[in-house]
Amino acid sequence: MSKLNAVLFKGFREYESNRAKMNDAIMALHVSRHLALGRLETQPYSNELASTLFPLTQDIGRLNLPVHKIQEVIEASERHFAYMAIPHVLAVHHEAIKSLQRLWLGQGQSQAKRLVSKSRPLTDEILGKEEFGETHTNLKMLTGADLPDDLLTFMEVARRVRNRIIHAGGVSGGNLNSELRNGLKSGSKLWSDWAGRPLALGANKEELTLDVQDVIAVLAGSTKLARLACAAVAKRIDNSVWADVAVLDFKEQSPRVYGHADTRVRGLLGFSRTYYYAVKLSRFELEDAISRERSTHNKK
Repeated sequence: MSKLNAVLFKGFREYESNRAKMNDAIMALHVSRHLALGRLETQPYSNELASTLFPLTQDIGRLNLPVHKIQEVIEASERHFAYMAIPHVLAVHHEAIKSLQRLWLGQGQSQAKRLVSKSRPLTDEILGKEEFGETHTNLKMLTGADLPDDLLTFMEVARRVRNRIIHAGGVSGGNLNSELRNGLKSGSKLWSDWAGRPLALGANKEELTLDVQDVIAVLAGSTKLARLACAAVAKRIDNSVWADVAVLDFKEQSPRVYGHADTRVRGLLGFSRTYYYAVKLSRFELEDAISRERSTHNKK
């Protein structure tokens, strides 16, 4: 799904920017690993200390190892790279979903449109303390947004892998292997599709055998779900509310243009087409929102 199908309000633009930077950084580190291995393989003196052969390379002395040993370390580093990257990818995704929750609550939608639930009402305070495993359930309960079951199952697989990384040092355990073959099967299939091979967890008490392909799978799945969630929530918010959001967003981004009556509407129309295209706000809706904003401004 293209990000053009999502509404790029301020919080979601920040997510897209952070996601792009994260994606580029992860790929840069991955490519750098291969470049380093390629450079080391050309060295004829593999028993020499790397700091002797590459004295100008910053911090090379911290390894204090000969070239052939550094090659071994780099070749074995991909698993640890995945251990660090996957929790970060999921943390960025969590912020994307929380931006949708904050938008909903901030626009007063929680009482008007939330699904009937026996649970306690969701508030900013409760959402601020939510665990990652609760975030999609909370979004659905708060907004009634319909999210694909297979993607939610995929994210549950990713969450459990993350938990083995951050709570068990990357050691496999629990019932995860059997659950991947049964209750979490649809999520495992998506993982295989994006990674190009099945998720390899190993036996209990063994380290998870993850690599960059698993990171790519989590990047793909979390990005797709975040954009689908944004589009689903957007459909449940009235255009009049989106127009109010767009006006305040534009006012913050371009205060000088917004401050002049002769450029305000024209500038807002262009801004809306760029970032709020998915909800297709009309000139009439935007002008009404400007009137509401100006009225509120004049009362202060």
